[in-house]
Amino acid sequence: MQSYTVLDVGIGYAIHKAGFRADLGINNLFNSDHREFVGAPRLGRIAMIRLTYTTDRSG
Repeated sequence: MQSYTVLDVGIGYAIHKAGFRADLGINNLFNSDHREFVGAPRLGRIAMIRLTYTTDRSG
């Protein structure tokens, strides 16, 4: 296997009083075509969005 370098970035924003949080993440920002391990499919850029709502905000 060949070596590779990837850059992952993420950002999040929370509105604590309302219990909401939004996160955005990008893995492999520069789209380096690589395999994580032998026999695995080649991976490219992956983008994720997560929205979270918390009902218990006591602590």
